[in-house]
Amino acid sequence: MSAPPRCHYIVLDVERTATDDELKKAYRVLALKWHPDKNQDQQERIVVETSPSPSPSPSPRLGSGSGSG
Repeated sequence: MSAPPRCHYIVLDVERTATDDELKKAYRVLALKWHPDKNQDQQERIVVETSPSPSPSPSPRLGSGSGSG
């Protein structure tokens, strides 16, 4: 089960009445904050936070038996 979606206004830390320019600026600030080239020391934490939950084993492909045919 995945986590519930988060409100983008809360993530960007802006008011709901924010202008387009304020939204763009807040996005760029967070993009720089979390960019892997800018934060080598936080790389592992970022991967852990953004990695999807483990999924069940994939089912075997149909028709992949003896390989003849």
